[in-house]
Amino acid sequence: MISEFCKWLFIIIPLTASPKDLRALAFSLENGFIPGCYVVGALVCVLQRYGLDAQDFALGSRRRKLLIFSVGLLAIAALFPIEHLLNTGLLRAFVWRMSHLGVVAVMGHSAIREYREQKRLFKKSPISKFHRSLDLVKEISGALLSLDLKNSEELFSLGKLENEPGKFVSICISRIWAIVDAAGGTVLVTDGDAIKAFFPDGTSAHSALKAILMSEKISSELDQIADQLKSIHGSLSKDWQIQFRAGLATGKIRPVWQEVGRDRFPNWIESGDTQPFLISTRLMDLERKLEPHSGSVVLVPSGLAQEIEETGGLARPFASRDLTIAGKHGVAYQLSVFVAGKSARPVDLDILKSAG
Repeated sequence: MISEFCKWLFIIIPLTASPKDLRALAFSLENGFIPGCYVVGALVCVLQRYGLDAQDFALGSRRRKLLIFSVGLLAIAALFPIEHLLNTGLLRAFVWRMSHLGVVAVMGHSAIREYREQKRLFKKSPISKFHRSLDLVKEISGALLSLDLKNSEELFSLGKLENEPGKFVSICISRIWAIVDAAGGTVLVTDGDAIKAFFPDGTSAHSALKAILMSEKISSELDQIADQLKSIHGSLSKDWQIQFRAGLATGKIRPVWQEVGRDRFPNWIESGDTQPFLISTRLMDLERKLEPHSGSVVLVPSGLAQEIEETGGLARPFASRDLTIAGKHGVAYQLSVFVAGKSARPVDLDILKSAG
């Protein structure tokens, strides 16, 4: 109905109005209505920017882009009165067109960057590059890291204060995902406050080394998130940290498609006679048998730990070596402990909790 009214309005006015009236209408549109629309658009961008949660770290990029768009729209609105200050017809037309082109180019560049980033993230998640192949590989050798955030209940409690219980856990997992991706790894699955990542490589030692080095970056990133949260929530103590426990194992896995009815989901299973999923998860759970002051740790089979140290790629050795801890069903595991982060401290062998 409104579109029909506008159509007839723009047909009737040119036929019935005098040239003088048309010039007056054009002047009003050019100097009032059209710039006003740009100003309204800029105001909408500003309101949306401040409507986003200023404490949500993940939305920082979106807020910056909204600010760029609001400034760009205001700049276009300001070009209308500036145009009339230029007396030379050619200069006026050149400056008018080039100014518009420049502002639109900046805004377009910002929009294209966000589109490319979204496209990149879409390609990375949730389907791995291994599942995109028409012929799925039979097996992939490498190191599997099972990681779980410690005391994540505190993060859920902080999220509840903002009516988003899983907000900060999700931020942590997203940051870890980005680090895994940057290190050449593949996220296999996430589950609440846990994540499993795989690092394919030619040798088990080098893929495991890559996972250990990545754990250092994860610890540093979680420290930064903890510092941000402490600056926001004054109730957190100065020594409060976000820590993790992890288990590392090498072996072979292969991608598969899990069929449920008519739907197909990407999945991973163990291959050959190796059990990286099982062993890495069991080692991660054994961290609970260490005293909680040990910090963010990665538990590694002792033989693999020796191979990692022999590569010469570690900045410091494992904090503790050749611990024997009984796990599920009384199975004994001989493992070494790598403590990640700047506050790395050895694990005290005398205060291991009873395996029973």
